[in-house]
Amino acid sequence: MEYELTARYKRWLKKLTPAERLHLREALVDAFDPERMDHATGFPRSGGRIKLLRGTGGVWEVRDMSSDGPGHRIYMVRVKGERGKVILLTGGNKSTQANDLADAIAEARSRRSTHP
Repeated sequence: MEYELTARYKRWLKKLTPAERLHLREALVDAFDPERMDHATGFPRSGGRIKLLRGTGGVWEVRDMSSDGPGHRIYMVRVKGERGKVILLTGGNKSTQANDLADAIAEARSRRSTHP
């Protein structure tokens, strides 16, 4: 998997502790486990830590399911025409989920309008 990080995502990531960043890295690795991949699309099947969020225009959510954290989420989109590449839009936790998702959808729409 190849990741592009938005400025918004980088700002959010800087606020996290090293342990929280490690948990998120593990969540991404688990979400993109080759066993879960749909080989036709080169992207994981929805379920478990990762799911395609309906009505969002293609925004995916990856959840950190570790029991000792605030329930971090990462929001991302696939890069059209580039197999195995995603853009990490933003992140947050369970308590900020609604606002984080709204920000991710806005970021995804903005990117689509500037890079069709």
